[in-house]
Amino acid sequence: MIKFFRKIRQQLLKEGKTTNYLKYAIGEIILVVIGILIALQINNWNEKRKSNKEAHEVLLSLQEDFQTNISLIKQNSDRVKNMSYNTSKLIETIDRENINVNPDSLGYYIVVGGGSWWREQTRSNTYDALSGAGKLDLIRNKKLQELLANFYSTTKTGFEDEANIEIFATQIIERTSYESYILWSADRWWGDSLKLTDKTSALRTEAVNSVLGKKELLGSILMKHVLELNQQNYIANLLSLSHSVLNEIEQELKKWHD
Repeated sequence: MIKFFRKIRQQLLKEGKTTNYLKYAIGEIILVVIGILIALQINNWNEKRKSNKEAHEVLLSLQEDFQTNISLIKQNSDRVKNMSYNTSKLIETIDRENINVNPDSLGYYIVVGGGSWWREQTRSNTYDALSGAGKLDLIRNKKLQELLANFYSTTKTGFEDEANIEIFATQIIERTSYESYILWSADRWWGDSLKLTDKTSALRTEAVNSVLGKKELLGSILMKHVLELNQQNYIANLLSLSHSVLNEIEQELKKWHD
């Protein structure tokens, strides 16, 4: 097309038609400008479509992450509640010197209650990848940005007393290690894969009395139980934040289908 106009301009120059030559020259410039503008518009449209696709994929990936997070947090919530319940039963048994306690139950209170701890686990693959690549702006919903920042700052800060729970649990299990060996029924967890020798009734009774006599442990067990209750509040907050994030993601995804 440009060659065509060039030939016309050259012909006009030969014929001395300067005015017409200028008109054609201006027309050619205008066509070039229009072509450039159209090309830029197409490029912008392609970039916007690419960005929209990427933003949509980010939402889908975040949705998957938070469906997983809710599942993980609920599982851990059940574990911590079970741990806390058995810790309270251990406190009650020692405090009341309940010599009639079932030896299997007491072993369970020690191992699953006083001697246990659980760490919170959440999934942050998508958010970490976006943050590392400087692409958090792909999350265009401002409320969602704030919710995500709040959630991940909460998880990264963590439950501040988590380490103390582990310390107290370690103290408890170390001070009751032999009794746990006598009282704990390995079949509860490992079935036939770990078969310990059966303990005599007299040995189990002796182990029960030994645990009941460890009054000095009550302080550590009580402190651990208080921290367990705090951990339950922390987990409840995380679960609430997770539901808020997932709800906002799903509301945003609906806009893509409307």
